[in-house]
Amino acid sequence: MDAHYPEHDQPIDLTLMRECDVDVRVRGHQTPAHLLYLYPPHDNEFLRSLIPRRPIDYSMDLKRSTNLTKFWLRNCFNNHTSCKFAFSGTSQEPFALPRRVIDVGSGDGISKPFLFESDAQRGSYVALSHCWGGSASIVTTRSSIEAMKKSIPIADMSRTLQDAVSITREIGFQYLWVDYLCIVQDDVADWECQSSQIGAIYNHATLTIAATAARNGTQGCLIPRDKPSLDPVCIPIANGQDQVFMMPTVAACESGLDTAEIRPLDTRAWTLQENILSLRTVSFERREITWECNESRQSESRFSNDGGPDGYPSSKKMFRSSLNASHPQSIHATWCTLVESYSKRNLTFSKDKLPAICGLAQIYPNHLGARYFAGMWSTHLLEGLLWTCVLARVPTGYRAPSWSWASVDGPIRTNWHWSTLEPWVRVLDVSVELLRDDMFGELRSAHLLLLGKIKDAKCNCQQHSAPDSDSKGECRYYEYRPPSPGIDEGGTGAYLDADGKIYFMRKAPNETETPCPLKFRLQKDGERASFDSVCDVDGLKLCLIGYYSKIDPVPVKWMESLLLRPVAGSENTFERIGRWKSFEHLDFYQGCLNTTFTLV
Repeated sequence: MDAHYPEHDQPIDLTLMRECDVDVRVRGHQTPAHLLYLYPPHDNEFLRSLIPRRPIDYSMDLKRSTNLTKFWLRNCFNNHTSCKFAFSGTSQEPFALPRRVIDVGSGDGISKPFLFESDAQRGSYVALSHCWGGSASIVTTRSSIEAMKKSIPIADMSRTLQDAVSITREIGFQYLWVDYLCIVQDDVADWECQSSQIGAIYNHATLTIAATAARNGTQGCLIPRDKPSLDPVCIPIANGQDQVFMMPTVAACESGLDTAEIRPLDTRAWTLQENILSLRTVSFERREITWECNESRQSESRFSNDGGPDGYPSSKKMFRSSLNASHPQSIHATWCTLVESYSKRNLTFSKDKLPAICGLAQIYPNHLGARYFAGMWSTHLLEGLLWTCVLARVPTGYRAPSWSWASVDGPIRTNWHWSTLEPWVRVLDVSVELLRDDMFGELRSAHLLLLGKIKDAKCNCQQHSAPDSDSKGECRYYEYRPPSPGIDEGGTGAYLDADGKIYFMRKAPNETETPCPLKFRLQKDGERASFDSVCDVDGLKLCLIGYYSKIDPVPVKWMESLLLRPVAGSENTFERIGRWKSFEHLDFYQGCLNTTFTLV
């Protein structure tokens, strides 16, 4: 099929395949494919069955948006068996209501929204996933809760909450769950109780409304979209009777590239579990509305008429499938992937690091057959110690033991792969003191009692120079930073030689040298300390965790160790400050005797 587009003076090649996107390329131009898409006339059922695209409503009309949501919801109810089951394995919709929900009222002014205490009665409800960022004009407190039970004025609600109430009414639901209204914000006991149940609250909601594009409560769900500067072009089909329309994507109009963007909701730590655990989610994004359930992922511009799969994999389905893997290593790999994604997100309150992922953690004991310790699992505890975090920050106040990824803020790299660890250290005891009676919540303290080989590590600071070229077993650490004008791109380096001496430098060695990363974190009062300050620390140790080996594509074996810093006033007690991975000098610990020591 050939067509012309006003901005180009050459024909456009269109390749049309059933249930696929249209591959659009401009002859003679380096134009990326899929900058343009086709959609059929609304009254041509044959073309609508062939072309999955639909025109986007740029007005974000409430009625049209909710009609589409009801269409997806109805098809899910009627055709998706697996979407009826919560993670508990039961199909009991409607589930018991959360302790408190918002009764959204009738919308005709006769019945106004109010806070309803459910007393565990059963009922269908909608949950809101959003970034409220402290911008809510009203919250439930001990002093306001009685007034909220009588009425919540629409005028006092944030824009996002107003939209959520309107959407809930239009799709035919009576109850809406919103965190800052349904949890008493200044009642510690209520927050502890309700926050530990948030996973179940989203999992048992009939539908979750995600205000994906809103940075805070002032922006709302129904955010008007910018209409493309180019109008649709009518393209006749060769039979002379039918026609289709060609339209540029919003991204193409803005930048010429259909690139993905980071959605505000995806930067918030709590929303990771809210999205994954929800049975069904309708997302109000910047460019269109999208739908995802366990069996289908669709969008306003691309969906199948029967509500079935449209070619995009459902992340909810992939997550559920991963929990049913036959090998525990595969199940644990999924947890590691979640931790890596979670660690890139932001928390308003540092203490929420473990509570904000507790809903996901609560699912794993039955699948892994493991105990949970500060974000890590007993069946993979040694492997779990080998995480790294470049440019990490340690929060003020205690949150988690130094050996847990939850002790730092910053993107985590977990140590999961298909090779099996050959352990050279034994866990004698794990002790966790909970802040409250919730094994998935906040901690007061935790320690590991280990039996293994440790060796002294000596520091030697050398600025702007590499160690003696004859030294062996050099191990490199990179502090990854974007290049700045006038600053050497090498970054700051640290090297470990075969005698356990650590060298700290401002310039990393030649890239051709064998990389054996020594990765560590050294912070003080929430800020990163300088590398020079390490040289003032006596008693640094290296602890052998074990060896990994693999034969594909070539045989290789490497050694994994932890870098430890002594805790003042406590004998044989250390903090984990880093990880050493070395492919050379695997006999580094030869002659070392096993020692009992504690990590805190």
